Amino acid sequence: MQPKTCVFQRILQLGLSSLGLSTLGLDLPSQAQLVWQPLPGPPPPVSTGLRWEAVPVAPKAAGTPTPDTAATPAGSASPAAPAWQPVAAGEHIEVLPDGSIAGEPEPEPIPVAAAPTLPTYGGFRDLYRGDRWYPSISTIVPMAFGPKGFMAGVGFSGSDCTIESKQCINYPTITSESIRDVGEAVLDSYIGFGDPTRAVSVLVTQFTQNTIRAGERGDFLNGNQTGFAISRNLGPNTAIKLGAEGLIRWGGSGNKAADRPKSAFGVISHRIPLKPPPTDPFDDGIRWFPDLYLTVGAGNGQFRPLDQVISAQIQSAKDAGCWFTACSPEKTRDAFLKGTEWGRFYPIGSVALAVTDQLNLITEWTGRNLNVSVSWQPIREWGWTITPGIGNLIQNSDYGKNVNIPACRECDMGDAITTRPLLYLRSMINIRF
Repeated sequence: MQPKTCVFQRILQLGLSSLGLSTLGLDLPSQAQLVWQPLPGPPPPVSTGLRWEAVPVAPKAAGTPTPDTAATPAGSASPAAPAWQPVAAGEHIEVLPDGSIAGEPEPEPIPVAAAPTLPTYGGFRDLYRGDRWYPSISTIVPMAFGPKGFMAGVGFSGSDCTIESKQCINYPTITSESIRDVGEAVLDSYIGFGDPTRAVSVLVTQFTQNTIRAGERGDFLNGNQTGFAISRNLGPNTAIKLGAEGLIRWGGSGNKAADRPKSAFGVISHRIPLKPPPTDPFDDGIRWFPDLYLTVGAGNGQFRPLDQVISAQIQSAKDAGCWFTACSPEKTRDAFLKGTEWGRFYPIGSVALAVTDQLNLITEWTGRNLNVSVSWQPIREWGWTITPGIGNLIQNSDYGKNVNIPACRECDMGDAITTRPLLYLRSMINIRF
């Protein structure tokens, strides 16, 4: 290869001499003298992988030993040593076992707003609160909570006998026969409307007699009596009601089938929450003994003791001239019926303990005797209640004892008494529109 190189140099020198460039003294290096240098060109492509950058290392405090870099493996970075600085006395931080810092002020508690108290409303005897119905808080005594918006209901109430009709004395025990022969039932219905919180609400009640054995006489569902009441809420848990039951008689020939007493009343009802409502709106668990309800007031008519009703009937017959002298059956009936109406007011009241949201225990004083009952709501989402009970638990004038008849001192009450407690039953379906 060397001879070929010399020949190439000679030929190149002869060519340069012929071009007049021999004076440049160009001398080509040999193959061993060649040097390669990179020429400028496009930059290498940037990698899309991880990118490493140098970061500053925290300054080392005085007296901190320098790490031995020779002992550090090649290609690995030495971790930065923590920097310690002296602090003045009293400026140290003490962490307590619970994770708090000693001396740090306690955080202000976040106030939690209490759930608002939902107002209580009602239909005939059943309650309504928070978009759902609740069981009754009375059976015979009116309660004060009135309707909100538009409400309506229909049901029935009855007993296995009626004292005023001289039936109970003939059946000393409650049997299927007594219920079949002398049982009484009344169709109850009502409509209500208004706003007792902002103004007042109006309740229109309806009693329809002749529901048992009336088909045989051809006067089924005759004997209607309509009553009215107004309510006003004095707060979310308190209400007052004034009204009259059986005020207007209508239906049938001469309204003879409508013989319930016309009764006026005034009551105040109050709810005492025993447990707060659940904070979780989806909590459907059973709440035991959540509420207590109290109702007090006064009433006349059917809310009077039996001996006072009979005394008023005798006096009414005397005033009509039908006590010592025989009158027509219609006039005599009207005189005695008038004696059942209105009259003197007597105390009435009830106490209802909510065992659960669907079951209430009730005791009430009707103005004439003591009753106990249980009101049950079978289905939580329905405004349907069933309220059985036992009445006339005290042996007073209803039993022919402790009788006081001012209109006739020599008279006795005859068969218009009972010798035992009575069985009551009420059921109603309520709807709010």
